[in-house]
Amino acid sequence: MSFSLGDLVVIEDHKRRRSLVTLTAEAKINTHVGAIAVGDIIGQESGSLVLTSTDRRVFVLEPTFEDFVFHMPRGAQVIYPKDIGAIMMRLNLRSGDRVLESGVGSGAMSIAMLKAGVSVVGVEAREDFMNLARKNVASFLGEQYLGRYTVQLGDAYDRVPDGPFDAVMLDLPEPWRALKVVRKVVRSGGVLAVYVTNVTQLQRVVAELGDADFGYADAIELLEREWYLKGLIARPHHRMVGHTGFILTARPLQRRRGEIDEMGDGGIDEPSLELREDNPTDL
Repeated sequence: MSFSLGDLVVIEDHKRRRSLVTLTAEAKINTHVGAIAVGDIIGQESGSLVLTSTDRRVFVLEPTFEDFVFHMPRGAQVIYPKDIGAIMMRLNLRSGDRVLESGVGSGAMSIAMLKAGVSVVGVEAREDFMNLARKNVASFLGEQYLGRYTVQLGDAYDRVPDGPFDAVMLDLPEPWRALKVVRKVVRSGGVLAVYVTNVTQLQRVVAELGDADFGYADAIELLEREWYLKGLIARPHHRMVGHTGFILTARPLQRRRGEIDEMGDGGIDEPSLELREDNPTDL
């Protein structure tokens, strides 16, 4: 596929500095290493080399979803790609599923779910975030995806759209306040995912899960380390992406009020430190 007007393009220079631009009718694109004529990019394939006004060579690339997340317009802090991938795996989404998302932010998580073929119903407390999320979805995926993306102004702490939903994704300052509300609309067999950034939030969510009839919970954090690659040299970079957030997932429980959860409060089991007989190295 060759580039044409209106396309998103990633420009990468010799220092691997990347910028995301939209090809418009304007004659020039300014970069760290000089200006590029838009006409020099039109018709080129992804991975082509283009000369700047200072005779420096840059690559022009079709942006990946990761490129877009890091460079798209932001209102709120986005969920990092490493966390989005883990959330998507744990949500167990299938094409045609219906997902409730509260706290859509800049739309990064929405884009990932829409790419999987699901319909997303969003609840967002801020109108500017709602509009930006819709704009980013249309920019990266295309206007046609807005047919499966509905976002309304509201407060998930008090009320959410009617279910049933196959999954619920919460990225809120106080997600524990929404647990009982979303439990009413998630189907049995569905998945709840909660993204929080600090331990205090994580502990509060865990403490409230049982009362909201959620259990079988897991919480993880992911650390990402890039490697330096040049010729035969391969070594880890000195810097890495450390803690960005906690991903907690839980399942809706079918039980009578007052019944004791065998997994304990909130459904998080205590890890065993005993070695498994079938795998001596598994701690």
